[in-house]
Amino acid sequence: MGLIVIPKVLREKLGEDGSEALIELMKEVDLSSRKEAIVIAEERFERRLTEEVGKINERITEEVRRINGRISEEVSKITERISEEAGKLRVEIAKVNERITEEVGKINDRISEEVSKINERITEEVGELKVEIAKINERITEEVGKINERITEEVGKINERMTEEVAKINERITEEVGKINDRITNEVDKLRIEIEKLRTEVERTKASLIKWMFIFWVSQLLAIFSFLKFFLR
Repeated sequence: MGLIVIPKVLREKLGEDGSEALIELMKEVDLSSRKEAIVIAEERFERRLTEEVGKINERITEEVRRINGRISEEVSKITERISEEAGKLRVEIAKVNERITEEVGKINDRISEEVSKINERITEEVGELKVEIAKINERITEEVGKINERITEEVGKINERMTEEVAKINERITEEVGKINDRITNEVDKLRIEIEKLRTEVERTKASLIKWMFIFWVSQLLAIFSFLKFFLR
């Protein structure tokens, strides 16, 4: 409130005391009006503040609701995406398992085929060896038959000439028999050597086949383990 000045005319009529009283009264009135104005302003401010706070609370509630709704939508989208990715992953895992099963089946089939081929080859080799042995036995039988025939012929000749040269025939028979025995012995020894060579060759062939079968199985097992290790990674 500014300085209150009482006009001179009024001051003269009221006097100094009346003027001072009037000034005090005006000050009180001004102070009272100010207090009322402050109260009214405070009430209006509180009312406005309450309204603004209510609006802010409503806006916050709406924003929170919108954010919750958006979060729910995003969570549902993420959940759906996770479900889709999990489904795709399951499908891929199933495909990988099927592929592994197919590859293992192919490897087993190939191993069975190789083993069958090896068994067939062994059977063929053994059959060929049996044929060779049978031929050798036939040859031995033929040679023995020829020798027996020759012995029979020589014995017939000796019997015809027995009356003339018994001693010579006995000596010659002895010599011929010795030669024949030596020849038979030599032939038998040769045949035994051939048979031993054939047996040695058969043993070598069997050892080689066993070695190659072992190498084949080891390489196949290593390939299977490497293949499984690669897919398990």
